[in-house]
Amino acid sequence: MSQKNENNKPLNAAVDKPLFWGAASLIAILVVVMVTFEDSMGGVLQGIFDFMTNQLGWVYIWAAIIVTVIIGWLSFGKYKNVKFGGPEAEKEFNNFSWLAMFFCSGIGTSLLAWASKEWYYYYVNPPLGVEAFTTEAAEVASAYPLFHWGIVGWAIYCIMAFPIGYSYWNRGADSMRFSTACSGVIGEKNAKGALGKFIDFLLIFGLLGANATSLGAGTPMLAESVSRLLNVPHTYSVDIWVVVIWTALFTLSVTLGLKKGIKMLSDINIVLVLILCSFVFIVGPTFFIINNFTNSVGYVATNFLRMSFYTDAIGGSMFPQWWTVFYWAWYFAYAPYMGIFIARVSKGRTFRNLSIHRGSTNSRRLRSSCRVSHGVARQAADSSGICIHRICLFSYNNRLFCILYGNGSI
Repeated sequence: MSQKNENNKPLNAAVDKPLFWGAASLIAILVVVMVTFEDSMGGVLQGIFDFMTNQLGWVYIWAAIIVTVIIGWLSFGKYKNVKFGGPEAEKEFNNFSWLAMFFCSGIGTSLLAWASKEWYYYYVNPPLGVEAFTTEAAEVASAYPLFHWGIVGWAIYCIMAFPIGYSYWNRGADSMRFSTACSGVIGEKNAKGALGKFIDFLLIFGLLGANATSLGAGTPMLAESVSRLLNVPHTYSVDIWVVVIWTALFTLSVTLGLKKGIKMLSDINIVLVLILCSFVFIVGPTFFIINNFTNSVGYVATNFLRMSFYTDAIGGSMFPQWWTVFYWAWYFAYAPYMGIFIARVSKGRTFRNLSIHRGSTNSRRLRSSCRVSHGVARQAADSSGICIHRICLFSYNNRLFCILYGNGSI
C-alpha cells in the first residue's frame, strides 16, 4: 500500500514520465532555438505578442470580467458555504500563514519591483484620454496600480482553485492536476487519457512563460540592489548568480515541505515586508500617503467598469493592450499553478472564506505596499526637485534608487 499523509492523500506521487519528458523536451528545444536565432525569434515572439494583445485583447478583458462575476456569485450564492474537505474539515494553517503564502506566491516579487515606479509610466502616458504630466494624470497614475493588482487578478486565481480544491478535497481525487478537476466536464476517461495530458501540457507551458515574466521583472532590481550593497558592477554575471541563488532558495523551501519550507519562508517574507512598509509609512510623508491612497481608492471605485472595459479602439493609445491585457494574461498564465497551490493550503476553508479573505486581505496588503511606495516616490520627486522626465529615462532597475537617493543622480 502507498503511504498516506495526515490528509489521507498519497505521500509520494508518481511522476508522469510522458508528460514530464514531453514538456521538458519541447521547452529545451524552444530555448535552444531562441538562443541560437535570438534576433529572428525576437521578432516572431513580438509579432505573436502584438497579435494576442492588439487583436485578441478583448478576449482577456471579457474573460476577466466574467471570472470576477462568477467568483462573486460563488462567494455570495448558494455555494458560498461549501467547505474544502467537507463540513467537519479543520483548517490546516492559521490565517496569518495562510494569507502570507498567498501574498508571497501570487504577487510578492512583482509588486515590490513595480510599486515604486509603475505610476511613472502611467503619468507619462496616461489612459482614458487624460493629458500627460497633469494633476489628473497623477491621480489616474496613482489609481491604476490598485486596479491592476486588485480584485480582478485574485478572482482569476480563485477561479482555478475552486474546481481543483473541490475535486481533491471533496470528491476524493488522487491528484491536483487541472485535467483531474476537468473530469466532470470532459469525463474521467478523457481526463486520464490524451486530452487530459494535453491540458496539463498547456498549463506547464503557460506557467513557464509566467515564471519567465516574473524573473524578468524581479531579477534586474534585485541584482542592482546586490551590486549597490556590495559595491560591485552590475554585470550579466550578477544577474545569473541572482537567478541561481533565487532558484536554490525556492528549491530548498519546496524540498523541506509545505510547513517547514514554504510556510516558514512566507511568514518571514511577509513580516519583513510589513516592517519595511510600516517604517516607510511612519518616517515618510504619512498624511500625503493616506490622502493619496484615499483618493485612489475612490477613483477606482467610481471608474471600475470603465477601467475594466477600456480598450481605446478609437484613440489607439495601446495603453489597455500594453498594460491591462498584459496583466490579465499574466494572471491567467499563473492561474493553474496558483489554483493548485491555493487549493492545497485551503483545507477547511469555504468558497466564501477563500474568495473574500483572499481578495480583501491581500488587496489591503498590496494597497499598503502601493500606497507607501507611490506616496514616497511622488513626494520625493516633488520635494527634491527630481525631474520626472529624467527619472523615466533611467533603466528599469535604476528608477527606484534614483527616487530613494532623492537627488536624481545614478
